[in-house]
Amino acid sequence: MKKALALLLVSGAVSAQTYTEIDYNNPPPANWPDLRQEVVYGSEEQMKRWCARIPEQTPQGKIIGCAKVYFEWDLCMIFLSTDDPKHLEHEQAHCRGYVHVGEGDRAHKSLREWLAKKRM
Repeated sequence: MKKALALLLVSGAVSAQTYTEIDYNNPPPANWPDLRQEVVYGSEEQMKRWCARIPEQTPQGKIIGCAKVYFEWDLCMIFLSTDDPKHLEHEQAHCRGYVHVGEGDRAHKSLREWLAKKRM
């Protein structure tokens, strides 16, 4: 089976005061694909499995959700343990290629790496 995960975008975790901020001043790559988005809701336990590689958590160690991009399938999977629309909006921003403040060109790098593999 072909390895599915092309890029793992960081979770939409909550800090004590606010969400981890999306850097809307750092636009996604111009050639970022328009990905189909699918949302899956689950328990906190499921988030631990589905979003296990995500380093960010709430101060209590809780993972709220994450977005996983599968370029080869034109798909972005959003996993959430809450129905809070702010969390969904946050993860949808990752599906559009936005990153958190301070993450620099993370989305650009991931897309470049996938495009390079695709050319092989």
